[in-house]
Amino acid sequence: MAASSQNSPNHASEKAQASLKSESSVVAKVDVSKDGASQCYSKNPPEVATYETTESSEVFLLAKSLLADGDFDNAMETIATEIGTAMSQLPEDVAAVHESLAPLYYLYGTTLLYSIEESTDNLQPTSDDMEEADDSQIAWENLETSRLIMSRMIDSAKEENRRKKLELDLSQVHLRLGDLQRANGRYSEAVADYVKCLELRESNLAFYHRKVADTHYNLGLSYMSLASEGDKQLAKAPPTGHLNQPAISSELREEYRDKALTHYLAGGKSFAGQIAFFCGKDPDEITNVEPTEQSGKTTGMDERELLATVRSSALKAIRLKIAPLNNDEVKDSIFDLKEILDEIQEIIDEAESAKKAISEVSEIKAKAQAAADGDGEVVNADGSTTTIGFTGSTSNSAASDTAKPMMVVRKKKRPNEANDSKMPAKGNFKVQKN
Repeated sequence: MAASSQNSPNHASEKAQASLKSESSVVAKVDVSKDGASQCYSKNPPEVATYETTESSEVFLLAKSLLADGDFDNAMETIATEIGTAMSQLPEDVAAVHESLAPLYYLYGTTLLYSIEESTDNLQPTSDDMEEADDSQIAWENLETSRLIMSRMIDSAKEENRRKKLELDLSQVHLRLGDLQRANGRYSEAVADYVKCLELRESNLAFYHRKVADTHYNLGLSYMSLASEGDKQLAKAPPTGHLNQPAISSELREEYRDKALTHYLAGGKSFAGQIAFFCGKDPDEITNVEPTEQSGKTTGMDERELLATVRSSALKAIRLKIAPLNNDEVKDSIFDLKEILDEIQEIIDEAESAKKAISEVSEIKAKAQAAADGDGEVVNADGSTTTIGFTGSTSNSAASDTAKPMMVVRKKKRPNEANDSKMPAKGNFKVQKN
């Protein structure tokens, strides 16, 4: 459902962003104490609100509970009301950017985004596309305002524990910003937010933490989407020399695919390490594999094809190690993690097939261009040549002219899939909406 102008804090977030851009309007009224809490010089409330007091407040916890139950509308109404109440107790010129509002801006933005994602997942046509576009903008404004406030707090935080907590919270904001950009098809912007999220999480969490694994997975998904965009452009592109050339070069497309596979494999190792922890095994021992090349299957492969094969082999070796592992106390969590690993394996294997299909399309286009130019001869991917015209072909096997690129699409998971970007689930290592 769209966020109505009556209860939406988007106007407050717009004001907050404007205030944050004006240093004088904030610095003149706000000081930062030793513990990093914002102190207002004039018209302070009896008890100064802070980031932490907001997170522990009954209203904030109620809104989180409503979100966890999927009651998005009541959650957003609760948050919007609290934002208005909080702002009324603070000096007007700094109220919109006060640190106590950062958790509320985030919670409103992420709740609205969950509502958008659920509507998209259900694939129900809407009568007003502009309404959903407005919701996306409002979600972005609230998430971005929360990001700006948290970033300023981190810059001035004195206590290490508070800084670490803020950095992890900021990583979650970047994750949701990345989710929003990816949902809108802005994969480059999504990658930028996911990369920042990963940097913050790797600085504060172990490699085998679920939040690190999820971020690698999302980066793999976004980079693969960028590569798929290039594949679609190539499939639709006219012959070489035409004015409308593909926007993504072949080299960049393969770079995106390589990065996707790198993050998918890293995520797979992290997920496998979590299974090892559950079962009392050393995660490094489980994930440290020496993949062997299968003789007869690597001949003629270029460096990137070989690398994709090695990654596939590495993940298969890891999955063989964790296959017999189990722990009845957390068997549901282990089952979910093994399913995710199966999915990553499928994605890596399909990516290799996609590359071959695209190579065939490129070869067909090259032949068509050669025929148009009257060159008469084309060098095939395997080094053989094909003569265009009435003189016959020297190729033993030409590529099928019906070959089409294979797009890698993430499969639908069960509603209790454990992922930062989706619905919360119960059990160890399950990510709750926050």
